[in-house]
Amino acid sequence: MKKNGKKMQKRSITLVELIVVIALIGIITGALAFNYRGSLETGRAFKTRELINKIEQLSAIASAEEGTVDPKVIERKIKESPLLTEDDRQLKDAWKQPISIEYDAQQNRFTAKSQGLNDYEKHNKPKPGSNQSGSSG
Repeated sequence: MKKNGKKMQKRSITLVELIVVIALIGIITGALAFNYRGSLETGRAFKTRELINKIEQLSAIASAEEGTVDPKVIERKIKESPLLTEDDRQLKDAWKQPISIEYDAQQNRFTAKSQGLNDYEKHNKPKPGSNQSGSSG
Protein backbone atom coordinates (compact mmCIF):
# COMPACT_ATOMS: atom_id res chain seq x y z
CA MET A 1 0.00 0.00 0.00
CA LYS A 2 1.01 3.56 -0.61
CA LYS A 3 0.28 6.53 1.55
CA ASN A 4 1.13 9.95 0.21
CA GLY A 5 3.17 8.38 -2.51
CA LYS A 6 5.46 6.48 -0.10
CA LYS A 7 5.57 2.80 0.58
CA MET A 8 4.34 1.90 4.11
CA GLN A 9 6.51 -0.44 6.07
CA LYS A 10 5.01 -2.81 8.55
CA ARG A 11 6.39 -2.09 12.05
CA SER A 12 7.24 -5.17 14.11
CA ILE A 13 8.28 -5.59 17.73
CA THR A 14 11.97 -6.12 18.26
CA LEU A 15 13.39 -8.68 20.63
CA VAL A 16 14.76 -5.94 22.91
CA GLU A 17 11.32 -4.34 23.24
CA LEU A 18 9.80 -7.70 24.08
CA ILE A 19 12.41 -8.38 26.77
CA VAL A 20 11.84 -4.94 28.33
CA VAL A 21 8.09 -5.52 28.49
CA ILE A 22 8.55 -8.96 30.07
CA ALA A 23 11.00 -7.51 32.63
CA LEU A 24 8.54 -4.75 33.57
CA ILE A 25 5.74 -7.27 33.98
CA GLY A 26 8.00 -9.36 36.24
CA ILE A 27 8.90 -6.37 38.42
CA ILE A 28 5.27 -5.30 38.81
CA THR A 29 4.17 -8.87 39.59
CA GLY A 30 6.89 -9.21 42.22
CA ALA A 31 5.83 -6.01 43.94
CA LEU A 32 2.17 -7.05 43.93
CA ALA A 33 2.98 -10.51 45.30
CA PHE A 34 5.04 -8.99 48.13
CA ASN A 35 2.20 -6.65 49.12
CA TYR A 36 -0.35 -9.45 48.82
CA ARG A 37 1.59 -11.63 51.24
CA GLY A 38 1.74 -8.81 53.78
CA SER A 39 -2.00 -8.33 53.45
CA LEU A 40 -2.60 -12.03 54.08
CA GLU A 41 -0.52 -11.96 57.24
CA THR A 42 -2.34 -8.86 58.48
CA GLY A 43 -5.66 -10.59 57.79
CA ARG A 44 -4.56 -13.68 59.71
CA ALA A 45 -3.56 -11.54 62.68
CA PHE A 46 -6.92 -9.73 62.64
CA LYS A 47 -8.86 -12.99 62.45
CA THR A 48 -6.86 -14.48 65.31
CA ARG A 49 -7.33 -11.41 67.53
CA GLU A 50 -11.07 -11.51 66.94
CA LEU A 51 -11.21 -15.24 67.73
CA ILE A 52 -9.19 -14.70 70.92
CA ASN A 53 -11.58 -11.95 72.02
CA LYS A 54 -14.56 -14.21 71.32
CA ILE A 55 -12.97 -17.12 73.21
CA GLU A 56 -12.24 -14.94 76.23
CA GLN A 57 -15.82 -13.67 76.30
CA LEU A 58 -17.23 -17.19 75.93
CA SER A 59 -14.88 -18.37 78.69
CA ALA A 60 -16.32 -15.82 81.10
CA ILE A 61 -19.87 -16.85 80.19
CA ALA A 62 -19.10 -20.57 80.47
CA SER A 63 -17.35 -20.08 83.81
CA ALA A 64 -20.38 -18.26 85.20
CA GLU A 65 -22.77 -20.92 83.88
CA GLU A 66 -20.72 -23.89 85.09
CA GLY A 67 -19.46 -22.35 88.33
CA THR A 68 -15.91 -23.50 87.65
CA VAL A 69 -12.61 -22.16 86.37
CA ASP A 70 -11.31 -25.53 85.17
CA PRO A 71 -9.87 -24.81 81.68
CA LYS A 72 -10.86 -28.26 80.36
CA VAL A 73 -14.51 -27.74 81.30
CA ILE A 74 -14.45 -24.21 79.87
CA GLU A 75 -12.83 -25.40 76.65
CA ARG A 76 -15.51 -28.08 76.22
CA LYS A 77 -18.28 -25.50 76.75
CA ILE A 78 -16.66 -23.13 74.25
CA LYS A 79 -16.47 -25.87 71.61
CA GLU A 80 -20.21 -26.51 72.12
CA SER A 81 -21.08 -22.83 71.65
CA PRO A 82 -23.32 -21.98 68.69
CA LEU A 83 -21.51 -18.63 68.46
CA LEU A 84 -18.45 -20.25 66.90
CA THR A 85 -18.11 -21.56 63.37
CA GLU A 86 -16.96 -25.14 62.73
CA ASP A 87 -13.44 -23.87 61.97
CA ASP A 88 -13.33 -21.76 65.14
CA ARG A 89 -14.43 -24.70 67.31
CA GLN A 90 -11.07 -26.34 66.67
CA LEU A 91 -9.56 -23.49 68.74
CA LYS A 92 -6.77 -22.89 66.25
CA ASP A 93 -5.47 -19.55 65.06
CA ALA A 94 -5.23 -18.49 61.44
CA TRP A 95 -1.78 -20.12 61.22
CA LYS A 96 -3.38 -23.45 62.30
CA GLN A 97 -1.64 -23.40 65.69
CA PRO A 98 -3.64 -24.19 68.85
CA ILE A 99 -5.02 -21.38 70.99
CA SER A 100 -4.42 -22.01 74.68
CA ILE A 101 -6.94 -21.00 77.35
CA GLU A 102 -5.67 -20.23 80.85
CA TYR A 103 -7.26 -18.87 84.00
CA ASP A 104 -5.52 -15.88 85.57
CA ALA A 105 -6.42 -16.01 89.27
CA GLN A 106 -4.90 -12.59 90.01
CA GLN A 107 -7.09 -10.86 87.45
CA ASN A 108 -9.94 -13.32 87.94
CA ARG A 109 -10.39 -13.89 84.20
CA PHE A 110 -9.52 -16.24 81.38
CA THR A 111 -6.89 -15.40 78.79
CA ALA A 112 -6.46 -16.98 75.40
CA LYS A 113 -3.06 -17.04 73.72
CA SER A 114 -1.86 -17.82 70.24
CA GLN A 115 1.75 -18.64 69.41
CA GLY A 116 1.13 -17.73 65.77
CA LEU A 117 -0.09 -14.26 66.74
CA ASN A 118 2.82 -13.81 69.15
CA ASP A 119 5.29 -14.69 66.38
CA TYR A 120 3.55 -12.32 63.96
CA GLU A 121 3.67 -9.45 66.46
CA LYS A 122 7.38 -10.05 67.17
CA HIS A 123 8.16 -9.57 63.48
CA ASN A 124 5.60 -6.80 62.86
CA LYS A 125 5.81 -4.28 65.65
CA PRO A 126 2.42 -2.58 66.17
CA LYS A 127 2.23 1.13 65.46
CA PRO A 128 1.94 3.39 68.52
CA GLY A 129 -1.66 4.01 69.52
CA SER A 130 -3.06 0.88 67.83
CA ASN A 131 -4.69 -1.83 69.91
CA GLN A 132 -3.06 -5.03 68.64
CA SER A 133 -2.66 -7.07 71.82
CA GLY A 134 -3.10 -10.83 71.74
CA SER A 135 -5.87 -10.71 74.31
CA SER A 136 -8.57 -8.28 75.30
CA GLY A 137 -8.07 -6.19 78.37
